[in-house]
Amino acid sequence: MMTKLLDLAIAELRKLPPSDQDETAEMLLWSMEMREGPLSLDNETLAAIKQGLDQARRGEFAPDADIGALWKRHGLRSSAIRGVRKTA
Repeated sequence: MMTKLLDLAIAELRKLPPSDQDETAEMLLWSMEMREGPLSLDNETLAAIKQGLDQARRGEFAPDADIGALWKRHGLRSSAIRGVRKTA
């Protein structure tokens, strides 16, 4: 049996286009997997994470303009990230 909130959410999801429904379903399934414990990552993903952490330790970040363009492409507001990262 579903809660009223989950039932309402599912009803709203049914109104979305199929691609949005699939994207939301993937997020929900991912969320359920997270409840089962830590992710199992392949070597390529682990290497990419290590590379990113090493870059961050060296202070190597993408320029704000690049991040803003990325956010804009995905319909997000770049103003939400202002002031989050401070430079040395």
